[in-house]
Amino acid sequence: MAQPQLLKEKTCCFSGHRCLQAPAGLMKERLVQSILLLAQNGVRYFGAGGARGFDLLAAQAVLACKEKGAPVRLILVLPFWGMQAHWSAHEQQAFWAVLRRADKVVCLHQTDEGDPTALYKERNRHLVDNSAYLLCYACDYNSGTGYCVGRARRSGVKIANLAEDTYYQTIQSWFLPKEETL
Repeated sequence: MAQPQLLKEKTCCFSGHRCLQAPAGLMKERLVQSILLLAQNGVRYFGAGGARGFDLLAAQAVLACKEKGAPVRLILVLPFWGMQAHWSAHEQQAFWAVLRRADKVVCLHQTDEGDPTALYKERNRHLVDNSAYLLCYACDYNSGTGYCVGRARRSGVKIANLAEDTYYQTIQSWFLPKEETL
């Protein structure tokens, strides 16, 4: 049985804004490239929060990589059941399509009773605390994504921001051989 730290080293999570400033096609292309590079380097598990926007796009990208034969698994981490209840019909359809194809679904709470903001924050903590890598789309750090990025930095999680043009080089640098010191 794998130890939790070993699973963490093979796990990447996603965080990003609900409204993307970049075209969705470009972002999905960046996600697929990043996921495939991570998979080539032993990352197998990809955790997505299931929110509209970047989260769903990231989940769809994991599924697209899986269809191409990449050895990846999608884990959806939901703050509570019914989080999509007030979304548009198109967004709900995308959500259910991803949910049906996910390899694992973790739902932290059965309802949104209490403070929904706290529930989303708990979901974000769960994603970051169980990952060694974070692929994000962050333009505004005063947000849930900003919270994830800050928590990841404090925890030593490696971060690549797909909103930056250097995202791919950042991911490549994670897997370069370590230089020996004399």
